[in-house]
Amino acid sequence: MALGSVGLWLPRVSRSLLWQPASNLGESRTRRDISMSRAFCAPGPAKKVRAGRRQAVGAAMRSEYEVMLQKGDLVADERQGETVEQLALLLDELGKQQVKSSKKKANVPGLFLYGSVGSGKSLLMDLFFGHARSALPSLPSRRVHFHEFMLSVHQDIHKQKRSQTGSVGAVQAVGAKLAQENRLLCLDELQISDIADAAILSQLFQGMWDQGCTVVSTSNRAPAELYKDGLNRHVYMPKFEAMLRANSTVRNINAPPGVAEGEAGTDYRMAGREEQGVYITPNSDAARAQLGSLFRSLGGSEGAARETLSVPPGRELVVERSGKHAAMFEYEELFTRALGPSDFGAVAARYDA
Repeated sequence: MALGSVGLWLPRVSRSLLWQPASNLGESRTRRDISMSRAFCAPGPAKKVRAGRRQAVGAAMRSEYEVMLQKGDLVADERQGETVEQLALLLDELGKQQVKSSKKKANVPGLFLYGSVGSGKSLLMDLFFGHARSALPSLPSRRVHFHEFMLSVHQDIHKQKRSQTGSVGAVQAVGAKLAQENRLLCLDELQISDIADAAILSQLFQGMWDQGCTVVSTSNRAPAELYKDGLNRHVYMPKFEAMLRANSTVRNINAPPGVAEGEAGTDYRMAGREEQGVYITPNSDAARAQLGSLFRSLGGSEGAARETLSVPPGRELVVERSGKHAAMFEYEELFTRALGPSDFGAVAARYDA
């Protein structure tokens, strides 16, 4: 929302309805997303699952999704339902792999889920990840935002190059190490805009897939649209796209096969906000009062104070009006300063709105 030079910034929440805020807002976005998925998705306290029951892991996820529909927590969506089935089958396969005694386990193909913003991609991945963590506790798994993931990858590559003595490339070695640490890797919002990322993707993911890592990722873009119009895209992306399709099922959550990839879907983030609208205008005392009321209802406070956020790899971002669950910014604070994805990621990790 924007009001003259005052705006209320709402981080993206790909949910089929408005979710309640997580309780521990001081944690990272990754951990908060996990806690949110557990709150809505976990079938109960984690229990040790017998080998014979692991193959039915997906059934619990299907049941949880149906309960959410029956309660009205989610809006029935055919494509979402079909995606839940695909993810449930993937859980079953991962459960079967856990039963196998062989140390060298075959790679279980993952899922690349793409579609328009607000279509429920992150919701479904969190649903899947919550059940994977609770039903398959011995399966090393991680759920992380793609930008945060790549920041850590570049740091690991730098360390690898300084200490490496073998013949394996540093990038592929880091990929192999990641696969050993995470047999299941869930990457949210896979978006490539940096040539430094594009240049290493093939080697990095090849290292992970060669070691049997299953990758589930979400994106606003189809594989063919990743790093669109980027410098030297023709050099880096065709190979990665081919590898991605070979190791993952590619699914458009908005439309069935044959429909244009750019077909827009329903934006569930706006559910319940029709009366509030998107903009509060014109700039007036009444509009400012409405904005202030909305800010407080979203978790702000009357006495919003200054707060300093840590931004990796070692910077700081000052938030002038910080509440318990929400922050308010002047337009100039966000859009006329030299800020990048890490800055906005830090804001999204700290606040619900």
